[in-house]
Amino acid sequence: MPVNAEDRSNAFLALARAYDLPGTWPEDIGQLLRKGFASWNDELAGAAEAVAALGECPDSRTRIAQAHSKLFIDPFRILSPPWAAYYLDPEKRLLGPVSQYAAEAYVEAGLAPGSRQTEPPDHIAHELEFMYYLAFREAESDDPVWLERSARFWHEHLGRWLPRLAASVAENTEEDYYARLAELTLAFSQAVDAALDGQTRQADLADG
Repeated sequence: MPVNAEDRSNAFLALARAYDLPGTWPEDIGQLLRKGFASWNDELAGAAEAVAALGECPDSRTRIAQAHSKLFIDPFRILSPPWAAYYLDPEKRLLGPVSQYAAEAYVEAGLAPGSRQTEPPDHIAHELEFMYYLAFREAESDDPVWLERSARFWHEHLGRWLPRLAASVAENTEEDYYARLAELTLAFSQAVDAALDGQTRQADLADG
C-alpha cells in the first residue's frame, strides 16, 4: 500500500526522536519507532524494530549516550557532524547559506525560530521535525502547498545530506543502536524519494 502524508509524518517524528539525546527520549521510544514505520515496507518495519529493541533496553542507555556524544557533540572531534552545512557547503560554514536555506524554509511555512533553540537551523533534529510538521499539515489539509514544500525541502536539501550523515554514522560508530539507526535512515531516505515522487506525480495528474 502506498504511504501517505500521515505515514511520512509518523516516520519523520520517530526518526527525529531516535537521533535525540537518549536522556530526552520519550518513555515510549520503542513504540514510537514501530508505529512510525509500520505502514511502509517490511524492510523499514524490520529495521525500525531493531532500533526500537535496542533503544528500549535500560542497560544500554548509558552506552548509547556515550556513543551519541562521540558522534554528534564531542567538543574535541565530532565524528559525524549533525548539520547540513558540513555536507552541502564546500566550506562547511555553520550559519552560512545552507543554514539560511533551512531558516527561510521554516519561516515560509509559518514557523518562527524557537526561543530555546540552541542549535543552528540546519541541525538534523530541526530538519527532521520540520519534515514531520510539513507532512502533518499536509495530512490535515487539502492545500497542495504542503506536499510541494515537503518535496522541495527534501529534494533540494535534507534528502541530499541525510544519507551522507547516515553513512558517516555507520562508519564511525561501534554502538549497535547507531549502526542499526544508520541502516534505517539509509533505507528510509530511498523510500522517501519514491514516496514523494509518486505523490507529486499524482498531484500533478489531478491538477491536470
